[in-house]
Order: sequence, then C-alpha cells, then structure tokens
Amino acid sequence: MLIDFEYNGKKYMHFDTEQEWPEFTAEQKEQIIDLALFADIRAKRNRLLAESDYTQMPDSELSENAKHAWAEYRKALRALPQTYATAGDVAWPDMPTQR
Repeated sequence: MLIDFEYNGKKYMHFDTEQEWPEFTAEQKEQIIDLALFADIRAKRNRLLAESDYTQMPDSELSENAKHAWAEYRKALRALPQTYATAGDVAWPDMPTQR
C-alpha cells in the first residue's frame, strides 16, 4: 500500500508491501513525517559534506586556519542527525567564509 502525505508543502511517500496500514493516529503521523524529514536532512548533509571534501585535501590551497574551520564545520554536519530528537529542532552549522 502506498502512503503519501504532505508536510510544509512537500510531498512524502512510503510504500509497504507487507501489510495494509490502518488509519494513523496523530502520533504515528508525526513519527512518519519526522522520519521523512530526517531522510531529507541526511541527504542535504551528505551533499554538503561532498561539496566540501576538497577543503580537507592535502593539496588544497586553503590556509591551515581555513582548513581547521572547514574541518569543524564538517564535524558538525556529521553529527547532525544524531544530535536532535526531532527534525524540526535541527539547526544547520554555519558554513565557513574562509576560502
């Protein structure tokens, strides 16, 4: 059964082939929405990490201070999903301005 729902103007879907889904309680709906939002958060986090990989390469032209700032930013990104209980609480770290 395909379950789709909308949250903050964005559509989410879940496909379950093993069982029929009963009517959701409000708490269950919130849990499903939170799981979908966390999936989006992880996808964005992974993209930001990939886009900043170059900052940690040995041949990067960044200063040592800039490399350190980027390393701290990347550390904060990696901790994102585990640091927050709900997706609505997530606060993204500031990207370093040093290049």
